[in-house]
Amino acid sequence: MRVPLSRAAALGLAAGLFFSDGDIAAKLVSFGGIWLLALIPLVACYAAGTSVLQAAFQHGSALTAAGIATLVTNAIPIAAGFVLFDEALPRGARGALQIAAFASIVASAGLLGSPAAARPDDRS
Repeated sequence: MRVPLSRAAALGLAAGLFFSDGDIAAKLVSFGGIWLLALIPLVACYAAGTSVLQAAFQHGSALTAAGIATLVTNAIPIAAGFVLFDEALPRGARGALQIAAFASIVASAGLLGSPAAARPDDRS
């Protein structure tokens, strides 16, 4: 199945996934003990993310690539905090604001990844 993303957007998404995996590994390292082994994927993910992001810059709009990478780098660890680390959402207005902020991240990623966001000289 083909996804209608420009090459820069797809590579930005991949870079963001690598960076977010590195962020999750950093959380694991903070637990200490056996979790210090997470230093290996932490370094590997950040190195791979940097390489993929540079490739994204070469294939299209830097704004699209960096924007999607940044959005994914923020969104995935937030979701992982709830799913993997059993973090709780605050009650009341603060919780509602956090949900609205997360929804904004997801919507922004969708808008930046659309082919309409690509520059005319984008070589997808």
